[in-house]
Amino acid sequence: MVRRSNLSVTPLGSHLAALIPTGMVAVSIAVSDVINTGGFIVPGDHVDVLGIVSKEPTDTASIVLRDVQVLAVAQAVLGQNPASGDSSKSAAGGPQSLDSTVTLAVTIQDAQRLVQVDEVGKLRLALRRPAATTVTGGVPQTSN
Repeated sequence: MVRRSNLSVTPLGSHLAALIPTGMVAVSIAVSDVINTGGFIVPGDHVDVLGIVSKEPTDTASIVLRDVQVLAVAQAVLGQNPASGDSSKSAAGGPQSLDSTVTLAVTIQDAQRLVQVDEVGKLRLALRRPAATTVTGGVPQTSN
């Protein structure tokens, strides 16, 4: 006999797949502590992705993507309880040392751009303040 308590209410697929916003895809990039702002980026944060394609001294970094949601860092997924057996530290446990991945929620066009810059250049993640702000000319502007 099948009991209701034996049935799962979790949809098929990974937990991460269920967290991807409609119209978006999840893309992972390789990171280190330097790339992910010293290991302080955690699932749920929003970041700007900066990139530089060549190593010429006159080249400057440009903003590849703005205000991107972080879905996962290493194996820690957005909404995951750090006490659920995950041995890595998360927001509640402080920063984690990474030579791993950060998974971002982006449009398919942004995914193509991100992968292209990641393949030919270098990426850095800039952590954004939790309040919805945008930067114009280096001056924070609050959203209305």
